[in-house]
Amino acid sequence: LDLAQYREMEVFTQFSSDLDEETKSQLAYGQSLMYILRQGRSSYFVTAAGYNIAKWLADDVIYNKPMDLTIATNKVLYTIIPTKIIFDYCPDTAVKAEAKKLIDEGKVVNSYYYKKDRSLMRWLMFRRNQHNYFEKYKRYFNNKGLRD
Repeated sequence: LDLAQYREMEVFTQFSSDLDEETKSQLAYGQSLMYILRQGRSSYFVTAAGYNIAKWLADDVIYNKPMDLTIATNKVLYTIIPTKIIFDYCPDTAVKAEAKKLIDEGKVVNSYYYKKDRSLMRWLMFRRNQHNYFEKYKRYFNNKGLRD
């Protein structure tokens, strides 16, 4: 409800420049809710592992529910590069074995690839992006692999 009220108030205040202190305070509160609920790009791996960080934040900050400590233990291969690059350039055989295991188990996630967002334009941009990774690795690592 707070978020809905904030959005309604935000639209309404676009037409007025004089705001009383209570309205300013409510807008500031709504902005903080939006900030808290907005998941950053780097928190995607937590969601990919099966944890809902937005729910934790809402329960803790908005609803003041007591929160137990949660340690994320689900393993998932979170990558933005094509998985073939891992095998071509990573020198650590243990890392490659773990990556292969996770891939075989279907536990690989690429934040650029989202099945529900598969318009033709998005798909073409994704494929171009993935192709560019091969070109960049070839150019900058010259097929030598990563150095420690």
